[in-house]
Amino acid sequence: AVWSRIVRVPSGPLLRVEGTDIAISCNVSDYEGPREQNFEWTFSPGSGPVVSVLSTWDDTFTDAALKARVGAGDIQLQRTGNSEVLLRLRQLSSSDEGNYTCSTPSTDATVSGNYDDHVQLKVIPDTLSLHGPKGRTTTVRNVTEGGSFQLQCQAGFSESAAHTHLSLTWERQTAGSTSKVLTLTHLGRFQPGPNYADRYNRGEVRLDTAGSDKYQLTVDGAQTTDGGDYSCVAQTWVQGPDGWENIQEKRVGVAQVEVWPMDLTVTIPVKEVEVQEGSPFTVPCQVSLDSNVPVLIQVRWFRSDGGDIQELLGGPDPEPSQEKTYTHKLEVPQARISGDYTCRGSAWTPLRDGSWKKAAERTSDAVRVKVVSEVPNLQVTLNVSVLPQMSDEPTELLCHMTVSGDPRLSVSWYFQGQNPATSILVGSMNQDWTLQAGEAYQQRLDRGEVIFSRQDPRTFALRIQWTSEEDRGSYHCVGTVWKQQLDNSWTPVSQETSRPVTVNWAAEGNKK
Repeated sequence: AVWSRIVRVPSGPLLRVEGTDIAISCNVSDYEGPREQNFEWTFSPGSGPVVSVLSTWDDTFTDAALKARVGAGDIQLQRTGNSEVLLRLRQLSSSDEGNYTCSTPSTDATVSGNYDDHVQLKVIPDTLSLHGPKGRTTTVRNVTEGGSFQLQCQAGFSESAAHTHLSLTWERQTAGSTSKVLTLTHLGRFQPGPNYADRYNRGEVRLDTAGSDKYQLTVDGAQTTDGGDYSCVAQTWVQGPDGWENIQEKRVGVAQVEVWPMDLTVTIPVKEVEVQEGSPFTVPCQVSLDSNVPVLIQVRWFRSDGGDIQELLGGPDPEPSQEKTYTHKLEVPQARISGDYTCRGSAWTPLRDGSWKKAAERTSDAVRVKVVSEVPNLQVTLNVSVLPQMSDEPTELLCHMTVSGDPRLSVSWYFQGQNPATSILVGSMNQDWTLQAGEAYQQRLDRGEVIFSRQDPRTFALRIQWTSEEDRGSYHCVGTVWKQQLDNSWTPVSQETSRPVTVNWAAEGNKK
């Protein structure tokens, strides 16, 4: 194999700021001999002799002028591998500016390649200034959930340094973690932190500049997670051989932000509601909050009957305002089902883009609404309006019902002949006004011999056009009150039977 030693240091020049640190790498490749190579660093200022800095194999190599800094750890030589080292310089000053040369003693059988490489280091003055508003120390800012807060810092270069750019970042620190909120990069672009991208796009988090050195962070729709210590971080950037490089960073604490949860309470100011079935009732929901921003209140109602929870349709919500107390009413036109009623109130705060953000939500304790079903007081009477004097004459019976309100009614007619223990269904008129004849009377109904009718809302008639000997006997009617359910089905709630009446006449042979 043909070996040709290559020693490399970074491309230069390297630009750094006074007071910062630097680590300059040096590595060697394509060499013969031991795997672990030795290195020596020397320094050539703009004028004057070459100064020996550090060596990996000669403890006496360091120049006397640098021994104090080496002893203090401000100049170090760190081996990072068999063929690579880092020269570390701390707290750079203008006297550190110059050319730095890395050399490797030969371990090759034949001298070939390069055995040293050098890079120029330029040290520019520290002209970056950074402080909080008007130089104040960290302050405490208390913000109500959903409100806004603004923080400001000042950053800039007191002297314009060639080829330097400034970036500014707002950071939030909480216990054990730091989050980037928003950055104005060295290229003049806004870059939100990972947890703030959506809020930045909505205009809820923004960074504004004022003049040449003021940077204001604004956070609208504050959340409880926005609490923490906010710092302003300024960085100096330069264009190096391999692209942009951050060469300096300063930070200043600006404010400790505490976001207090919105004091929202939602209550139903009644203990229990008892209402007659079918009657209207109202349940109030009181929403109280303490907010210094316009708030939109929304109220939703729910009912639970021991199983599923059903959302109910409530009334309109109030317009956005800064009122402290709202009363929202659930108005039910007809009480049908008992259950536990709750109201859920939510407070919404406006965002910069015109949308609204939910800031807080609470649910009231449940209130029992007891629907009492009143059994109608139904009375049923039966009268004979037409009584036959002989067979083939008509018979007409009137069944009258007395009941409060305007309920749906039905009637059934029964006949008892020679066997008083057996009642035969003559027919019925259901709650939907459909007719149904008993099995023994179907043909007579079809022929028009038996007629069922409704003379008024509470009076029902049974007429036998041609009364026969078989029609002699006792008749009674049964009245029923019906209630319509939520699924539109009908359920009987009250039923009464009339006293019987007798249809009879003297035998033909007994007439004179």
